[in-house]
Amino acid sequence: MKFEHIRYKEIPLGSGEASVEDGPNALKLIFFNKDEKLRSHAVKHLTNLAEAQTTWKSLSSDQEKVVARTIKDLQVLGCPHIALKTLIPPCDRGDYRCKLYDLCTPKVKELEEIYLAAVRGFVEDAAKAPRLAEYFSDRDLDYSITLMPERPVAIKATLLDNQAYNLVTCYGGVDMSFVQMRDAQLAMIRNEARKKNITLHEEAAWGIGQGPADDFQKQAPAGESAAGEQTGKTKTRRARFRGGAQSWRRYLDSADEFSGEDADGFFDDDPQGY
Repeated sequence: MKFEHIRYKEIPLGSGEASVEDGPNALKLIFFNKDEKLRSHAVKHLTNLAEAQTTWKSLSSDQEKVVARTIKDLQVLGCPHIALKTLIPPCDRGDYRCKLYDLCTPKVKELEEIYLAAVRGFVEDAAKAPRLAEYFSDRDLDYSITLMPERPVAIKATLLDNQAYNLVTCYGGVDMSFVQMRDAQLAMIRNEARKKNITLHEEAAWGIGQGPADDFQKQAPAGESAAGEQTGKTKTRRARFRGGAQSWRRYLDSADEFSGEDADGFFDDDPQGY
């Protein structure tokens, strides 16, 4: 089944040389079902210096310029996320949309495209391993998947219907190695879902059999896993895969040094991003 969504993709699982045993051959994924969610995550993560050295360390110089220019544009516009240093950009809050959303749209278009391209690359990298976990969350009462590429980055998606997943977040570990981030994700999954409801693709890619990650195979102690039964919410069978920002002024001043503009002027360069 093909989904009528501009950000729907089917991502092959495995390297192509060997398929996942008894598994599907593609991950069916919508890269943020809502435009507002995409914008919120793009602004939050791509401009977060705390993630710069891990998640966003592969930006080209042209992409760095886009990030820097967008930050400055959002400052001038009065973006609440930058002005108030909110934890999450208020692009979307349920029935509420930021009053500057429409004015913001042309200013963040390139930033969103860069973020989407990056996330797609991360997903493809994780799927190639494949390094993804499929589980039923007792906490959220949802079927979910977590993926990790070959860097300290985590991607999470939840089942949108019985055939496709909706990507809900992609973020980088701060001051964490790949192994630390991997083991943290395994611990989160273990605390959120019961062992019988977790499938790892593939165990070797997750480090099972290679040290500390072996603890994942042990059953969580009573009371440690998220509580909750599948009551009050009917679920269909799962699909078989078809930090706050650092100082804005220091960030902008650093970019100004490269561009030669004064602190209040627009600039076309930026410290390292992804």
